[in-house]
This record gives sequence, structure tokens and C-alpha cells, in this order.
Amino acid sequence: MRMISSAMWATLFTFPLLGVSSAPAHAQQQELLDRMDRRIEGAREELIAVRRDLHRHPEVSGQEERTASVVAARLQSLGLEIQTGVGGHGVVGILRGGRPGPVVAFRADMDAVYSGAPDPVPFASETPGVRHICGHDIHTTVALGIAEAMTAIRDELPGAVKFILIGSVEGLALPGLDRFTATFQGEGDFEGAARGFLRTVGKLSTSSDPDAPPEDFVLVMTANPQPNADSAWVVTGAVRAGSRAARTRTRLAMEEAVAGLRPTGIQAELDYREFDVVPDMVNDPELVRSTLETIRAVVGPDGLLEINQVTP
Repeated sequence: MRMISSAMWATLFTFPLLGVSSAPAHAQQQELLDRMDRRIEGAREELIAVRRDLHRHPEVSGQEERTASVVAARLQSLGLEIQTGVGGHGVVGILRGGRPGPVVAFRADMDAVYSGAPDPVPFASETPGVRHICGHDIHTTVALGIAEAMTAIRDELPGAVKFILIGSVEGLALPGLDRFTATFQGEGDFEGAARGFLRTVGKLSTSSDPDAPPEDFVLVMTANPQPNADSAWVVTGAVRAGSRAARTRTRLAMEEAVAGLRPTGIQAELDYREFDVVPDMVNDPELVRSTLETIRAVVGPDGLLEINQVTP
């Protein structure tokens, strides 16, 4: 889990009551940011543990009873005023600063979704058929981290704190998820072939390469090879790609890896289904542009980030 640095806090939070026109005021602002950093860094391991706990125990919308109790307990431990049962299992925590001013809000989703897709992490979901594949376990933990950091400056908390940033994306906003199943059987070491295929497809991911351009983004998620009822070994997984070309390259590379095993006597088959898990999320460009003026009127010109032209 990535913590928020001082530079990022400065982007998310503005302190208009402190001002930045004088050196003493700027120094005071930096001191507050540093205190927030220290507080959240001190809670790093606890927050990571919370996120992994939420990931292990996902709950779909309308059933987030356990998740809500975890959130409420964490906020209550920070001394916030707590409201539970909001709109179902919603939780509201109120942090009152020591200085007067308006109320602002930070919102996070808590629900997971029904999914049988693989969950290749050591803290995998323990609820069959339900997973956090949209990142709401992280969203919830980030909200708890913000509450943690803001608590560190509660007494000096200015009345006007701004931390609303809206992203605008035209066209492709989130690539869909493909599903694949590779089956290995016949003569020879087909268990070893399945594990070799797993290593090969793992190298197709570019998600950890900071220099990879967005259109070359590929994330391959796999489960460990398992034998099935027919004594074959099976590798299942999902693929998210940043473009049609990247998706095609990934599928062809998998097909090539499978085809390379057939001359050895191993019967290897690949079933690759595009968008079988989740389709692409595509925003209508005209509709997006029609909302921009209203969004700027609500959050101000600096509160809207247009990310239509993504550069590597």
C-alpha cells in the first residue's frame, strides 16, 4: 500500500486560513503536513493489515455488515463521532477541528462484487464467489488513512479544508478483464508444462514497469496450476490490457506458449475469452464534456483534473 507523501498532501489539502504569502505561514503549513506524514507513516502497517483483512472478507453491496464494523471501530478509536446504519450499513465519522469553518467530506465505497476470477495474493478472499476486484478495499483504507492523518492536526485544523479532486476521462476509462484457461494433459510432464506456462505468462505483465506507456499496459493475474477431474493440469487467470493491440499481443503470446508444447507430446489447449469477466468502461466523450462547466462551478477550476491526454 502506498502512503501519501507531503507533496501529495499539499495537492489534496489546501489551508486558506493559514495563507502562503508569508514565510512564517508557509512554515506553519509545512509543519502540519509533516505531522500528517509522520502520523500516517506510523500507522502504515496497521493500515496495510486493515486493507488485507477487508480483502479477505469481502461483502457485496447491501451486506457490508462486517466491513462497516471494522470501519466504525477504526474511526471510533481515533476519537471521531460515529454514525452507523446510514442507508443500510453506511458509516459516517465526523472529525471536528479546533478552528471554525465549513464541513467538507471524503467518501469511499466499501462493497465488493460477485466474481469467480482468480485472486492470486497471499491474503485472498475467503468468501467463495465474492472478491474485491474494483479496489474498494483500498478506497476504504485510504479514507481511514486520511482520517488518521487529519487527526494528527485536529486542534490546528483550519475551518476550510479542500480535498475534493475530480478526474475527467473521455473514452476508455478502465480496461475490461479477459478470462483464460489453459489445460495440459497427455504424455510427459504436463504438470511441469502447466507451471512453465504460468511462468511464461507472468512475464507478459508490464504493470510493474513505470516506463511502460499506458497503451502497452498489461496485467496478467493467475491462480496456481491445479489438477482437474480428468487428471489434466489447469491454469486459470485474467488479463487487463490498456489497448486492443496490447490485448492481442498477450493472447498471441499465450497461444504461442501453448503451441510450443504440442510437439513434446503434451496436449495443451488455451481457451481465451475477451471481456468475459468485465467489459471495457468507456465514457461518452460528448456527455463528459457537457459536465465540465458544472463541475468547475462546484469545485473550482483547480478541483477538476482532465486526464484525457495520458502520456507515459
